[in-house]
Amino acid sequence: MPLIRLGLTVLFAFAIIGSISPLISYVHTLLGQGGIASYAETLFKALGVGILTQCCGDICRESGEAGIGAGVETVGKAEILMLCLPLIREIVEMAGFLLNMGGSA
Repeated sequence: MPLIRLGLTVLFAFAIIGSISPLISYVHTLLGQGGIASYAETLFKALGVGILTQCCGDICRESGEAGIGAGVETVGKAEILMLCLPLIREIVEMAGFLLNMGGSA
């Protein structure tokens, strides 16, 4: 019985990946045209980290290890924050530039 569950899970995963692939390609094309590809890359990385840590945390909780599951999710959130630090820096620099530009007028 566990082998059937595993087989169905793998089958569903491939079906989902196959159906989402054109959507990801289309979004990548749209974002490449707008000149914000680096932001989209960071967004997709953060999304992947979030999905993986959620799945790992759920597996830990289902195995009876709720503490480890919470720890995995905390580390995932910290990793997402680390991925976003360059974007946060750019936003702060842009805000500083806009404030200086408004003050000099």
